[in-house]
This record gives sequence, C-alpha cells and structure tokens, in this order.
Amino acid sequence: MSKKELWIGIGGAAAMLIATILCAFFISSHHRQTNDSAPVPAASAPAARTSAAAMEPTPTTSVLATIPTALTTPTASGSAPSTTAGQTTTRPTAAAPETTADAAEPTAAETTTAPETTTAPETQPSPPETEPEITMFNFDTENYGQIAKLLYSLGYAFNGKENMFYTTNDPWQRNLGFTPFYDNISALGNMDYDTIRFDFTAKGKRWRYQIWKGRYGVTSGCEMGAYWQELNTRNTDYFYTPTETDPLPGMYFELYRYEDYLFKNGPAKHWWLTGFRLLAGTESEGLRMKCTFYMPDAEMADAFEAAVSAQCAARQNLTYTRTGSNLSLDWAY
Repeated sequence: MSKKELWIGIGGAAAMLIATILCAFFISSHHRQTNDSAPVPAASAPAARTSAAAMEPTPTTSVLATIPTALTTPTASGSAPSTTAGQTTTRPTAAAPETTADAAEPTAAETTTAPETTTAPETQPSPPETEPEITMFNFDTENYGQIAKLLYSLGYAFNGKENMFYTTNDPWQRNLGFTPFYDNISALGNMDYDTIRFDFTAKGKRWRYQIWKGRYGVTSGCEMGAYWQELNTRNTDYFYTPTETDPLPGMYFELYRYEDYLFKNGPAKHWWLTGFRLLAGTESEGLRMKCTFYMPDAEMADAFEAAVSAQCAARQNLTYTRTGSNLSLDWAY
C-alpha cells in the first residue's frame, strides 16, 4: 500500500462525508423555501365525505418497464410480476374499496349481468420493440444555489424527484482510476457495503465492471462502475477510467430496501453511475439492486455475460437475463 493510495482513499471518504453534510443542508433549505412560499389555507367548511375510490393510490410505473429487461418494479397498487432467472412471483393486489351505504341501488332496468370471462395464463413480460434513448450523462449548475454548486465541486449533485444525491459524470475522482484498495479502506469513511466485480477481455483491453450496494455513512446507496487496463499490464490491480472515446456502456439501476422502492438513476452512458438516499443507512443484506448494462456491441456483451454467469454460479442471490446486447442483473438480499 503506497502513501498515494492511502491519501486518495482518505480523500474520497472525506469528500463523501462532506457531500452528505452539504446535501442535508441543501434538502433542508429546499424544504424551508417551499414551506415559506406555500399559501396559508383559509378557514373553510367541513370537508365533504371522500369516497373510497378517490382515496385509492395512483399506480406508478417503473422505468424498467420501458427498457429491454425481464426485471419489473412492483406498482404502488395492484400486482406486478417480479421476475428472476427461471421464476416469476406475483404480489397480491389491494382489496377493492367497499361501497358506501349512500350509493344508489341500481334499478331492475339498469341491472345487467356481465358475461363470464376466462383468465389468460400468466406470461413473462416481453421487452419493448424499441430501446430507450441513452445519452451522455451531464449536470448543469446554471440554476442551482451556492450549496448545490459546492456539492457539485465535490463531485456530487442532488435529484429532488428521487430524493437522492449522486456522482456527476466528470468529478475529480475520474482522474484517480480505481483499485480494490479503495474498497478495502471504505470502513474509514463509516461505510459498510458489498461489491461484485466482473472481469473480462474485449476490444484489446482488460475490463472490470463492478456493482456496489450497502450503507455509506448515514445513507443507503448503490453504484455501477466500468474500468479498464492494458492487456500487457502485470502485477497490478489498478484500472483506468474510460473516456468518451472508449466504448462506454449504458447504465441503469433501481434500489429497494426491504421491498420498498428507494430510487432509480439512468439510463445513461456513464463510467460510474451512483445514487445515495440520506438518513436511510441500511446494510447490504437489506437492499435489493436491479440494474442493466447496455453493452456497446455483441462482442463486449458476450465477454461480459461469461463473467456475469460465473458470478451467478458462485452466488445464490444474483441472477441475470439477456436481451440482445443488454444484460439485466437482479442482486437480491
């Protein structure tokens, strides 16, 4: 272990800690501004009775339903298949709302008998005909405040819709490459996560794709990474960060905590796609990560699939499916 690696690791952990604090201030100020600008409600008559149907939650649809992968996200109500390699489970739907006593009884003339219907057998969801547009991942600080710009200078940004902060496409860490030593000293930054590495050879280079999930200080988070080194490299585990001229993969992930949806990020061409939820620190065993790598071509997809298949054989909680050149991984508890 060199002094350079030690200071790089400590610097990364410190940046993560500072970013967490800044993100907390950013969220707090954002909520305070929202509350200050909200109009004060005037006194009004007692609210009318709300029917049960109006209180039903609005179903939400996962982005995974629009990408070529067999993984699907459970909706807020109703049932949705949750597919892993070779098996499909269905969550029960919410019970239909009860009819209130005030509802009018239908007259004899209005009453009709619905024809009997047969239930079609369940089938595995098929991928869409077209793939999603995957563009370069960028972040614009034009309309953000000073705290957000300081957060950006540390390599992070905040997504209010998903309530997460994440690494930008071109942070200072991009110049450092990657070595497993960074994972080995993660405990110095109060981090406790699990990681899986996929090593393969393609395009005249040795590639390492890697995924992470777990607790990062007071946050729950996950990561997807892509790195490379020359084939003639000897006795080193140091990998370089790809540039825009290298065959970057598209990346997408969703993170769940005990089956509850936390957030998503992507799809976007990236070398390090991340997401962290503040004040939700959960160990890796309580998190489920569903992610997709959109490989640049079939050659890299074939080489990557061999590495993924080997890791799936060694782990009971990792499965994958392939659609074209895209590989979707389900990393369960």
